[in-house]
Amino acid sequence: MNIRSQIPAQIITFALLLHSFPVQAIGLSGLRCLCFESVNAVRPKMMKNFEIFPKSVFCSQTEVILTVTQDSKDMEVCLRSDSKQGTRLQRCWKRIQNDPKKKNVCIRRLLRKGRKGRRRKGRSRLMQSQR
Repeated sequence: MNIRSQIPAQIITFALLLHSFPVQAIGLSGLRCLCFESVNAVRPKMMKNFEIFPKSVFCSQTEVILTVTQDSKDMEVCLRSDSKQGTRLQRCWKRIQNDPKKKNVCIRRLLRKGRKGRRRKGRSRLMQSQR
């Protein structure tokens, strides 16, 4: 047989094999960063869940994606990974050893850190006595 007659048969066989086995192709969304715009902070009361995607071949930055409830609707928001809230979430995520079951611990910790201006009664008296 001639080589020219064998090549088309091999191409057809290869095409049939590809068609018979489902191949999971990576779309364009898998080849780039997920976040285009990011916010500096989100009110911790609005946070429902979060996901942290480390740096990869396709994206050169760590991505923090929050699920936020606003007006009884869930929406996803990208948080800047270098912001104060973003670094706290990443630190907590490492502390809980990337366990998705313990994500609420990190959200509760952010709620505690977010309380500003609330002092304990005993502390303010102590500060007054030192003056």
